[in-house]
Amino acid sequence: MARDWLYPLSSTSGYYFELRNGKTLDTGPASFEEMIIGGRADDQWGAYRNWKQAQKDDRVWVYYGHRDGDIGVVGLGRIESVEQPSEPRGRATVTITWDAKTTKKLLRHPFPAKRVRKYIPKPQAALWEIGSSLAQQLNRHARTRSSKSVTASDSNSKASYANGKTSTISYKRPTKRITIHRRHDALLRPLRARLQSIGGRESKVNVQSKRVDLAMKLGRTTLIVEAKTVRADTAPEVRAALAQLLEYRWRMQRHKSSSKSDVVLWALFERPPSEDEIGFLEDQSILVSWAASSQQRICHGPQTVSKPIVKRLGD
Repeated sequence: MARDWLYPLSSTSGYYFELRNGKTLDTGPASFEEMIIGGRADDQWGAYRNWKQAQKDDRVWVYYGHRDGDIGVVGLGRIESVEQPSEPRGRATVTITWDAKTTKKLLRHPFPAKRVRKYIPKPQAALWEIGSSLAQQLNRHARTRSSKSVTASDSNSKASYANGKTSTISYKRPTKRITIHRRHDALLRPLRARLQSIGGRESKVNVQSKRVDLAMKLGRTTLIVEAKTVRADTAPEVRAALAQLLEYRWRMQRHKSSSKSDVVLWALFERPPSEDEIGFLEDQSILVSWAASSQQRICHGPQTVSKPIVKRLGD
């Protein structure tokens, strides 16, 4: 018998939806709707808990709580497969096929978060098993919502969530399949571990509405790392990393709380940029590194490898 699972999402989780062209979106409700309206299926999501109990054809309900306007349940999918973590206590990979028709109804008429919390008081991370009483309410709610409220115009619109209310704004459909940013996570993991091993303390740094990929404090120095997955040509990601890092430094230096900290910029790529691209970034005082084929070893540019911080990593 199929089980029901709750998958909480948050725009401030630090994870991302990723387009195949390398573009990333936060995991907020508007981004989730953009993914669904764009008709993307078989998405791979991570799960830390209860993945051993999850099985093919189990239902997955997507939930947004306090940090995103207390919206509630906005999506429904079915599990296609569960792939166990590659390392102990890691994240399992859950492949989900979305029920687009039902999800569009739920996006217009979410199942209230307060009703969810009567059964699961503090939903966070994934997966939370849903008991029979709440599962019946969710299924009844999804079935009884009129499909008339979801029209063809939904294919060119998404909801803007403010104070828990929705309004319609226009957007362009995504042209590529979107997945939870597993490769982005894997790319950052070795560098994060190495920096922590030499005394680095990870901190959450938000620049306007975007969270910095990785921020580490080493004494008076703040390391700002921008990680880029790469499909083919590295040039677009090199330019994007440069623009983002320079903006981060400029905005942080204008902020009073950051003015006493030295800011070091670091660009991390999934594959090596060209020699010319590496030189271009290093001449802008940006450290440049990339993952070796094993994803566990990190390689560095010729100027980067001579920096004291990098020498301490022992790569």
